[in-house]
Amino acid sequence: MLPHLTYADAIHTALTDAEMAPDTLTVNAPAGKIEMTILLQWNDVTLRWSSEAGWRHEAAHSSGPLPLDHFAAPAAITTTAALLRQGQQPVTHHKRWDAAQFVDRAISSWTSTRLRGATLTVTDRRRSRFARVLRRRLVSDTNQ
Repeated sequence: MLPHLTYADAIHTALTDAEMAPDTLTVNAPAGKIEMTILLQWNDVTLRWSSEAGWRHEAAHSSGPLPLDHFAAPAAITTTAALLRQGQQPVTHHKRWDAAQFVDRAISSWTSTRLRGATLTVTDRRRSRFARVLRRRLVSDTNQ
């Protein structure tokens, strides 16, 4: 299970309770990357959370980083989405989600595990490929 899925679920629940469920909710951890994302889309607004960069938005009237805590409370996300969908600018929210520390730790653990595995795999492949090429060159040079 992706460690940020509980955060996405809490946000989706808050938006649904406010009758603002997004048209699309995507929770992702692309292969080969350590970044995790949450994408909330309505026909006129997109909110994107990244484990690396925090919250951003795209709307017809504005786009860019959002003045929210990295793990903003779902109520803050709901308020922000409502303002953006009404064509207004978002306001600053410092309220952090109650379970942020647990998800933050889970993400750190998952990322370090994934990073160690990816690094070893890439390093092993590069060394093996390099060793094969080097051996061929050495054999080729000695045969000439």
